[in-house]
Amino acid sequence: MLGQEPPATLEEYKSWALNKLNVDYDSSVTVTEFGMRQSFVWNQATDHAFFKGIQTFLRESHDIYLQQKKASLFMTEDVPSVILHKKPYESMINKSFRQNVLENSNFDSPPTNEKTKTGEWLTPDNWFSRVNDIVRTLIVCKYVDGPKFLAEQLSEYANRLGLKNHYKSQQKDDGYYAYHFYLTIPVNMLSSDRKPIVVDAEIEIQLTSQLQDVIRKITHIHYKDLRIRKESDPNAWKWDLESSRFRAGYLSHTLHLLEAIIVEIRNASFKSHEK
Repeated sequence: MLGQEPPATLEEYKSWALNKLNVDYDSSVTVTEFGMRQSFVWNQATDHAFFKGIQTFLRESHDIYLQQKKASLFMTEDVPSVILHKKPYESMINKSFRQNVLENSNFDSPPTNEKTKTGEWLTPDNWFSRVNDIVRTLIVCKYVDGPKFLAEQLSEYANRLGLKNHYKSQQKDDGYYAYHFYLTIPVNMLSSDRKPIVVDAEIEIQLTSQLQDVIRKITHIHYKDLRIRKESDPNAWKWDLESSRFRAGYLSHTLHLLEAIIVEIRNASFKSHEK
């Protein structure tokens, strides 16, 4: 397909990947191998000291936040349970479609691997070293200043265990607001030719606030479909006043503002009480 138009749909992408990359996304072998390797990551992450001790860590973080802010870090006094989830196989195909084609300004050359700074197609062979949310979890904070605070605490916790980590804020035009924390864990698994290998797998912990979590659950399916659709004008929806996308996007931005005002009032009340 060199020199031709890039695939525009998921089905066209699968056909292109089979011909260009020799990757059969519909093959039972590909699906089975992905599930096997993902289980290696999930099992070893679940059994890792970081996640074994995370409930104690969250309680300590709650107590620090309570002392500083005179407010609860989480929705209740009980710390939330942290359950690791496996990214669905179809979501992995969607991600490879986005990175290889939709977000690849260099197509039909491979996209840049951000870790090695070289051109490399995203395929099942390198998913586990390049994709940072194959295993992931979500922690919901009560207030909008909670996600950043908890990301900083998580980084200190990981540093104490000698684990590579980083975090970043996530804010998008469609109204998504969160912090994403990434933890690197060495995982023993088998390669496609059944040889033992060690992969530095990243685990994602999404950190968000209660109102953003509510709107995310409502709009997630809607945005999931839009992410694999090529748009001639990605900003046109901002003027489509009667569309659900317009309402959902700007409702999310409005909620972000309201949460900031709530925190401001909370802090002002605390300072007033101190006097």
